Formats: sequence, C-alpha cells, structure tokens
Amino acid sequence: MALPGCRYFAATQHTLCEPFLSYWNNNGGVARFGYPITQSMGESVGNWFGIVQYFERRRMEHHTELSDTKHAVLLGLLGRTIRDVEALTACPTRSMRAG
Repeated sequence: MALPGCRYFAATQHTLCEPFLSYWNNNGGVARFGYPITQSMGESVGNWFGIVQYFERRRMEHHTELSDTKHAVLLGLLGRTIRDVEALTACPTRSMRAG
C-alpha cells in the first residue's frame, strides 16, 4: 500500500513518490524509464548533492535549487557518470620512489 502522492510497484517492490511520480507519469512512464529499482535517496553526483531515484533505464534527480521551475526533476547522465568512474579506476598510479 502506497502513501498519498506515491505509487507502489509490486514488480520491483519499490515506491515512486513526488516529485518523481509526476515526472514519470508525464514523460513516458514505464515505457521510457522502466520501473523504479530503488527508493529515493540522497546521493552525491559530482559537486551536487540531492535526492535521486534509479529506474531500469534512468536516474532521476530532484534539484531543489530549481524547484520553482519545470526543471526541478532532471535526468542523470548515467553514461557520463559510468565513464568518469571507469576513468578513475583505470588510471594507473605511479609509485613515488625516494631519491
């Protein structure tokens, strides 16, 4: 059973609440984003910290600094994030030798 302003998905056992629920409903729903695969949570993305929720095909970000605009919910750049993380783990480290 979902709280008011939320929708529960038995398929993934996760809840989708506002403001993500309205964005999901108005922009393609399950066909575009898939089902939620996490609950909403706080997360750091680069220099930004905010509330995010992951779906089968996207990450939504709630940007409170844009709450008075139509851009309060933005889609995360998952490909760029994965590339940046892979670049960090692939960079060789040079050992420093005492001379």
